[in-house]
Amino acid sequence: MQRITLCVPLLSCRKMKSFNYTFLAIVLTLASCQSNDKDNGEVDFSESVTLQDGNVLVSNCDPVDYMVLCDSLLWIAGQDQNELLHVYDVSGKLLDSGMSIGQGGDDVLEVSSIRSINGKIYVYDSRGGVIDEVVCRDGKLDATGIVRDMRFQDDAFMLPDSSMLALPLNSSNAYVMLDSEGSILDSLSYFPPKPDGISDATHYLACTGKLAYSPADTTFARTVAYDGGIDFFAVKNGRISHTARYANFDMVYTTYRDEGKFPVPSDESRIGYSHVYATPDHFYASYSVQKCLDNPTGMSTEIHVFDHNGKPQYKMLFEHPIQAFAVSEDDAHLYVAEADNDDDTVIKHYILQSKPNK
Repeated sequence: MQRITLCVPLLSCRKMKSFNYTFLAIVLTLASCQSNDKDNGEVDFSESVTLQDGNVLVSNCDPVDYMVLCDSLLWIAGQDQNELLHVYDVSGKLLDSGMSIGQGGDDVLEVSSIRSINGKIYVYDSRGGVIDEVVCRDGKLDATGIVRDMRFQDDAFMLPDSSMLALPLNSSNAYVMLDSEGSILDSLSYFPPKPDGISDATHYLACTGKLAYSPADTTFARTVAYDGGIDFFAVKNGRISHTARYANFDMVYTTYRDEGKFPVPSDESRIGYSHVYATPDHFYASYSVQKCLDNPTGMSTEIHVFDHNGKPQYKMLFEHPIQAFAVSEDDAHLYVAEADNDDDTVIKHYILQSKPNK
């Protein structure tokens, strides 16, 4: 077990991994702050595939925050605090459930991210400061703390060579690579341009999001909360580099109660890119043009596909809103948590056969 201390000062007790839309819609007094910077590339997908009639694998499950596909098993992190993780086979059969909110050995304070690296499942608990390796054993899920004292990162995870990538919440270094002893190997200070009149510390919190990493070539992509953009990165020869960015909207947000500290959506903030998933050849990112306050759930009906250099490939259109999704390594199977016509959560399977050639 590694004990690594990389704590950061907090501006908020809540980690701004993504918008808590419902909470913000209630408390916001709206005032827009807008950037005039136009450095962001805009992506317009002219080629698309409409996906319909997916096969329903699971019906009436709890809302889903994250999905990971590993060795033909679907790992689903939901909102049932007594059983945060559920493991299904690809036919929809429930195999195991476990991990609850609490202080016990197999408990977490939150599931901040879940990912598969080299066939192993890792869960990051930002509030607890732990990276857990989770396995199915004797009919239950067991969590083993691999790294501790990593509290309040936007994300943190193991790399294939046992180094780590951490994303501090309140630091000028947005990306930090650490060795197994916790020493810094490299860091990158990269943030999209901030709106006028916003402090650096507030902007650091605004530039949180969700990240997908590909062990195949050590590339990763991250969505950005407050402009709905997506950034692409590579780790080469021990160095982190930024390779591409797309954002169809300006960086627009305000601050909670005009205190200038906590970023929250303004009346012009749009969802843009939210969830992102990696396969050995592609990144998949859910996308919505809706304003945040018009869509408190943050769900979308599009998935955009990029190669690992950030080059747009095509987009997929869906009939029902998407909560989370996972894709097989061969890019042939898509598993989606959707809200059906009754707003119940279902897990569907789609076969990705017909794709535009790029």
